[in-house]
Amino acid sequence: MRTMIQRFSVILVILVLVMFLAGCGGQLLSTEDPVPSEASDNINGLQDTTAPYGIRGTTINATDLEIARRIGNVSVNKTVETIITIIFCIFLFGFFILGIFDISKRKDPVLLLMFPGAVLCSLIEGTVGIIGHIFIFEGSITVFTIAGRPIPLWAVLGYTLGFTMIPYMMYRIAKGGASVKRLMIWLGIGIVLNIILEGPLTAMGIYAYWGIQPLDLSSVIPFFGDFSLVWAVTNMAGAAVAGILIATVPGLFSGWRILRIVPAVPFVVLGWQFAIGWPFYTGINHNGLSQNPDAVIAAIGALATIALSFWAYYIIAKLASNSKSVKENTLEIQKHF
Repeated sequence: MRTMIQRFSVILVILVLVMFLAGCGGQLLSTEDPVPSEASDNINGLQDTTAPYGIRGTTINATDLEIARRIGNVSVNKTVETIITIIFCIFLFGFFILGIFDISKRKDPVLLLMFPGAVLCSLIEGTVGIIGHIFIFEGSITVFTIAGRPIPLWAVLGYTLGFTMIPYMMYRIAKGGASVKRLMIWLGIGIVLNIILEGPLTAMGIYAYWGIQPLDLSSVIPFFGDFSLVWAVTNMAGAAVAGILIATVPGLFSGWRILRIVPAVPFVVLGWQFAIGWPFYTGINHNGLSQNPDAVIAAIGALATIALSFWAYYIIAKLASNSKSVKENTLEIQKHF
């Protein structure tokens, strides 16, 4: 078990390094105009409008004007998009092969069942993009549109990889028996890796955060885009809890019930994002989507969300590390199913 976890850790580190180097290389290789004339024309023509929030094709409305001004470019960097998409596909294929190995050697279908659940997690992107102030650059290969926002292929692949890889890693760690300390340490490792991966990506021309982003790491790390620490904490904690739940409450996923893994992953990840993240979302939107919130209120909301994440995760880790509590909870939960 320890050897497998060590190998998994190496894979995570390699993924982060490859993504970072690929993004940097894509920027260097790109020959695209940094500020398209069409975007400038749209900005100039919409300065005095009062249209509500939303992205309408290639048109920037009043609220998106702030996005365009802050980012400077609303067209996706196609070189970076292509490189990132290929890398995601390669790693997803690798995890698919690992899932086949799990079934053939360990008789364990958990990893393969996590894949469709992770895909469903991408449905959150439209809503979170609005209330979390995420702007996906225009011109990407679109898979579907939700909440009026086109969701690109690279985002769906990224959601699938991230919310398969992290729950599976924590599933393996928790299934082998883990102390509270160990589970907390692995959460910390996941948060650091998420920061290293996503921070540079926000500056590479495929998506960006805008408006007030409290605890913005770009203020201390020069090559980062506007990326709040809150995102790394909520992303990792929710994904980790999904894996811990599947490992430590086996009664809910025995026999035919193992199919519950498919909805369990998005339910936990999305539920965590909204339930734990509501102070953060409230803080950055308390004056409405079209206005800048007070920085102090936004910061309080961000700190509250981080505190809630660690507190809730600690409680779950404590239950997961206590086998007796897990068995008792499993029996109690099964009475209602």
